[in-house]
Amino acid sequence: MNELVKRRKSPLFFYGWIIVAISLVTMAIAYATRYSFSVFYVAILDEFGWLRAETALAFSVNMIIYAALSPVAGTLIDRFGPRIVFPIGATICGLGMLGLSSLNSILQLYFYSGIVATGLVCMGYIAHSCILPHWFSLKLGTALGFAVVGTAVANISTMPIQYLIENIGWRQAYVVLGIIVVAVIVPITAFFQRHRAQDMGLPLDGVNRTAGKPDASTAINGQEDLEDQRIVDKNWASTDWTLARAARTAKFWYFSIQSFIVGIAYNIILVHTVRHIVDVGYSKIFAASIFAIVGSLGLVSALGGAISDRIGREWTYTLGAIGMCMAVFVLMSINDTSYPWMLYLFAVLFGVCQGIDRPITMAAKANGSPYT
Repeated sequence: MNELVKRRKSPLFFYGWIIVAISLVTMAIAYATRYSFSVFYVAILDEFGWLRAETALAFSVNMIIYAALSPVAGTLIDRFGPRIVFPIGATICGLGMLGLSSLNSILQLYFYSGIVATGLVCMGYIAHSCILPHWFSLKLGTALGFAVVGTAVANISTMPIQYLIENIGWRQAYVVLGIIVVAVIVPITAFFQRHRAQDMGLPLDGVNRTAGKPDASTAINGQEDLEDQRIVDKNWASTDWTLARAARTAKFWYFSIQSFIVGIAYNIILVHTVRHIVDVGYSKIFAASIFAIVGSLGLVSALGGAISDRIGREWTYTLGAIGMCMAVFVLMSINDTSYPWMLYLFAVLFGVCQGIDRPITMAAKANGSPYT
């Protein structure tokens, strides 16, 4: 009888999946403010005639501020929780988008891009990396994979945003995007987001691991044994990590350098792909559609997270990285409109492989994860 009562403590529906859904929606809208720069970039160049390098520098400003504030965002989440930090971030981001709708100088472009980044960092990868590990353990890769689907949706948004730019103008398109950021993210995160499963009296993954051994172990298909097998460093797993303690390890700096280098390379591709496709002779709407294909195929990020839970982060990430390198080589080989199939090959390779890789580093870094 006691074992039956204990097993009932594991809920039929785990609220953690609501958190994943909120993360998906939040990142889809938040990162649309970044990835849409590739289509706004073309429109702004056409209107002002600024140099490409100085215009693209706005994206660099966004990235630099985002990177600089990332540790602050994590600290704010830990201290105040997502129900406060996310709505404030969405409001700041929305105001930045409204500011971009009225820009008339290159300095204004830099300033408002920095404002957008300040808000975005409060709703981005770092913020969600501080939340989801407090809800999932055995299924962390899967949960992060589904959450990161939001960034793939953000890539897809370049297509409707390009449509808006062509029909109502880029300034009004910025206004629409800014309103969506505030109107959607503020209420769903303020009312439904939660920081930790324990705040709601729930166990990680929705599974009560102490209930009715050995029957409870059987009920979760032996996954606890799999979790224990994936721990490659028992001392690492048992350490209570702080920033100061982590900063004295080689793994911390490896992850930091890796994120910096990959982030620069990845975002250079995002910024200049649409412009490159237009330059070789294709239409703007076709270029935006290729970008949207990349985003739609990034939906496999959920699959990538699930695979990494099974075969390990390293193998999954390596396969995805090789595929992205191949995709970039294909893109570099396109010089005219003679072989449109090469653009589709690029879109498939890059879309699928970046979708697989995205949740992996988040899962590997989460709480100093000791898992492979």
